[in-house]
Amino acid sequence: MLVHEFVTDKTPDEKHARNAGDLDAFLKRLSRGADRAPRSGEIRGPFNVPGAPLLTTDVALFLG
Repeated sequence: MLVHEFVTDKTPDEKHARNAGDLDAFLKRLSRGADRAPRSGEIRGPFNVPGAPLLTTDVALFLG
């Protein structure tokens, strides 16, 4: 999973901060609190996510 955020002068810093907080909360949920959101250029994982009911196996998710 790749997260790309466009940073321009047209987006308020408050929205960038909220996006960063949301990404951090998502990764904490995936890692059960053991990891933090990656910095630019970093990749975290793998995190095993249940594939059921659509898949027969878990999915190894990397976040970057």
